Amino acid sequence: MTEESTASRILLSGQDPPLLALCCGIEPRGHTAQNVSAAARRGGCIAGPHKSTPWPIARVLRLEGTYYLAGPPLEGETLEELLPWKPDQPVPPWVTPFLQALVRELPEGRYSLCNIRTSLVTPQGDLLLLDSRLCREINQGLPGTLRNHLLEPYWNDRLGREAAARPLPAAVYQTAAIIYQALTGEPPAKGPAKQDEDPTVEIRPLHSLRPEVLPQVASILDDLLQGARPADLEALELILEAVRENRGAWLEDIPHQERQARQDSALEQFQRDQRQRRGKTFWRKNRSRIVVIAAVALVLSTIPAAMIRSRLAAPATAGLAPLELVEGFYQAWNALDHLFMDDATGKGVARATIREVTNLYVIDRVQTAHERHSRFRTPREWQEAGNPPDLIPYGISNLEITPLGEDDQAFLAQVDYALWRPEGAAADDQEKPAIIIAWTRDVLRLEPSRHGWLITEITSTVQELEEITLAPPED
Repeated sequence: MTEESTASRILLSGQDPPLLALCCGIEPRGHTAQNVSAAARRGGCIAGPHKSTPWPIARVLRLEGTYYLAGPPLEGETLEELLPWKPDQPVPPWVTPFLQALVRELPEGRYSLCNIRTSLVTPQGDLLLLDSRLCREINQGLPGTLRNHLLEPYWNDRLGREAAARPLPAAVYQTAAIIYQALTGEPPAKGPAKQDEDPTVEIRPLHSLRPEVLPQVASILDDLLQGARPADLEALELILEAVRENRGAWLEDIPHQERQARQDSALEQFQRDQRQRRGKTFWRKNRSRIVVIAAVALVLSTIPAAMIRSRLAAPATAGLAPLELVEGFYQAWNALDHLFMDDATGKGVARATIREVTNLYVIDRVQTAHERHSRFRTPREWQEAGNPPDLIPYGISNLEITPLGEDDQAFLAQVDYALWRPEGAAADDQEKPAIIIAWTRDVLRLEPSRHGWLITEITSTVQELEEITLAPPED
């Protein structure tokens, strides 16, 4: 091993001729090793922006308990070494030639990216690709921990399953995911991107992490990775064209105020999408653990008539001072008191939140009738009980209300809180339920009404997300 060697690549300078050995992570035994050895005869290529040259694999070596693919020496580093893992770093110079090479080579279908450990970039920006069949054999045989690191953050399982018949979409998705990390400093997903099976996979909008990226580039990458547009070659070509038109730069030189505006807008959209996804996921994953739909009619008949109040009666918020109304609105979230929340808000304000609380109220009544106890707890109650996995924390904690003064007879307030929301109980034994905590800041506008005050506007900004993974409850 020489100074140029690393754990993932070894320069065998003592060989005649010298060889570069790339670690493929496969254990040297069993059918997987045999399949990799057979497919290695297909070799690889060194793809550049304008042409490709063969990179034959001379031999498959067993070194340090794993398989290495050995071929002609190459200067360069693997994507595993090159990809930035911190935000706000300069865009790596290899990104543009990397994309150019793949736009030219991928339509041929013979060679493709394997994973970030076996893909090497030369100082000139050329890219080492391997035969597509060899890539499939390697990636299918990776041990779980290696697969989670080298492949899953850049992979879409649905497209991957179709890759044998239609390899291009999976390769385009993988390319886009690697570019996303090159621009932002983090991979688009912590795990596999199973968007057709698991809608809770949430890839942050690129501008929420790097607002200086060209808007057209950010939009295409977001739509492609989130499944809003096809993973086709046209997407990569449009990205390349946008960069060329910006004189080869991926970033715009924009003032701080515009960067902040882009980031806030992206985070706001991300928050809205999260609420929609998690709302759908909650019902999908909890329906079998709560009750059959037919029981709803029975339980609804037990709701006291007092809950169905006359619209002519004074609202529950009548006579409350502005700060009392604000505090009552957020405390009602914990109490699942959708009637108070409805009384406290004007037309069209917080409708999605109130619908969610109303639905949870009905589910809570159904659950209580079916199992004689409620599974919902406030965040504080859940923590005081020792975080039991069979109970569901929902609501807010860490509530702080700050008056912001008055504006044209309106009262303004800032509210900081943590919103706890279940991602969903396990749909099967292999999934683990999770609690999502969104640290949020709301700015409220209150205006006088016939019975007191009314919340007429809420502007929400999610400042940080936290996830708590729970052990599945025992049946």
